[in-house]
Parts: sequence; C-alpha cells; structure tokens
Amino acid sequence: ERVTISFMPRYNHGIIRYIASKTLYSGGDGTHMSKFMYSGNYTRRGVKGLLKDGGSARKEETVRLVESLGGKLEAYYWCYGATDFMMIVDFPDHTTVTGIALNIAASGSFTGNLTPLISVEEMDEMVKVSIGDWQAPGK
Repeated sequence: ERVTISFMPRYNHGIIRYIASKTLYSGGDGTHMSKFMYSGNYTRRGVKGLLKDGGSARKEETVRLVESLGGKLEAYYWCYGATDFMMIVDFPDHTTVTGIALNIAASGSFTGNLTPLISVEEMDEMVKVSIGDWQAPGK
C-alpha cells in the first residue's frame, strides 16, 4: 500500500511552494492557523473498523485528536469515488499536522494525503512576487 504525504500539489510552481512555506513554517506561535486538507482511502482493515464503529465515531475521534494537539476541525466529509473521506483542519504549525499524518499512515487503516491550503488573500500576495530578471533554463 502506498502512502502519500503531499505538501504541495505537484503542478504548483516553485515560487508558490516558497511563498507558502513562509506560512507553513512560520513557527506555530498560535496567532496564525494554517489550513490543511487531509483526504484518503480506507484499507480493508480500516473498512472493518468503520463498519464496527460507525462514521460518527470516526469523526468524534478526529475531533478529539485534532483538538488535543492544538488544532481545529473545520469540515469532515465522506466521499464517493476515488476518495473515501476528506477533512479540513486548522493547525498553528506544519510539524504537528505532519506528525499526525505520519502516525495515522503507520496504523495501516487507511492511506492519506496531506495538502496545505492557500487562501485567496494568500494567493493575492503570492502573485505580487517579482522574480526580477530570472531566466528559464535554455533561454
């Protein structure tokens, strides 16, 4: 089984990764909460647990875990199709949310993807960045 922890979508340009990293790696002083989407798919073992415990129990456990580590659950959904579930969480730092994703992945109950989210206001700041007289390779 493959586990992916995606800090930035593969199609983002390097400059977006650099600017976004200023927010993600800002240190977690508690004044700024970054948003992350965590989505994934259940393994056979995870489906057995879901059938046993139910969907509400999984959400309650998620709320308990997220809040115990200084985060906040904004949204939690079950999905049809290529993804079984997705949630939006707020955390003051990337280290904690990544640690959660790593520990959850080690459980073997599901595979997941962690993606930092960029607000409209953050994107407005990102598009103002000038890269000066930079030249692309081969130009």
